[in-house]
Amino acid sequence: MKKQIILLIAIVSLLFTNTAQAAFSFDIQDSGNEGIFNIVFQTNEDVLLNAYSLGFSYDSSELVFVDYTNTPLTGMFTGGLGTIVNSSPGILSNFYAITFSAIKVSAGTIESLGTLTFDVLPGATKNSFVDLRWNLEDLDFIYNVNGVEYSKALGNLAFGLSSPSIDVGTAVPVPSSILLLCGGLFALLGIRREKQ
Repeated sequence: MKKQIILLIAIVSLLFTNTAQAAFSFDIQDSGNEGIFNIVFQTNEDVLLNAYSLGFSYDSSELVFVDYTNTPLTGMFTGGLGTIVNSSPGILSNFYAITFSAIKVSAGTIESLGTLTFDVLPGATKNSFVDLRWNLEDLDFIYNVNGVEYSKALGNLAFGLSSPSIDVGTAVPVPSSILLLCGGLFALLGIRREKQ
């Protein structure tokens, strides 16, 4: 019983522990329109954005890339280099913008950087697998905030990136019989422990 109480206290303390969050983040958000996703930059303190070159991977069995918009912050430009490349099914790279003098982004700001548009294939299901995410294996995936470069080569790439949970398609319900079976198994385990 003491072990169970200690475990419960440990779990509760983990739930309420504040974790350090990045001052900024790039994020992929569902726009609410099927197949259209927003790319945003948000910050909870004033930061200077110098450049970004983002890459994405997607589930090509559920999504087909159609188009994109690249709308960098005022003062940033794509210089013709920001043309997104669909090098192979499931991979997008070169979502790019740069500036010669850093752009100040104020605390509490959410800035739209553009959109990605996909056709959702028939038969796509919400299956708890992420269908659109950052491609952190892209060697050109890099961003510079407050004069600090973040890249795969430097090993600090995950700092300032959200963990998108984009899962497209129709939800597949879990049959109630499976839930009932799991509940019965847990009850049997409880009875067995009580007898020991």
